[in-house]
Amino acid sequence: SSDGMAAATKWVEPTPSDYADVQNESQLLSNTRQLVTDSLRSGEGYFSADGRELIYQSEQPGDNPFYQIFVLDLE
Repeated sequence: SSDGMAAATKWVEPTPSDYADVQNESQLLSNTRQLVTDSLRSGEGYFSADGRELIYQSEQPGDNPFYQIFVLDLE
């Protein structure tokens, strides 16, 4: 590149030990539920300081193809 910096990535096939966290997830988490279901994609969620709301980004169906910020009341 013009700034003299270079970058590279490499994809490696996952090994069985890479899946250990997924296999042990049920021992670490219980009573899980999906909170956001009506979006195309969602991500980066944060709980409010009092734990009553979830602030998250989501791409909704419709004319706007960009992520928007939403607040979900958890009570």
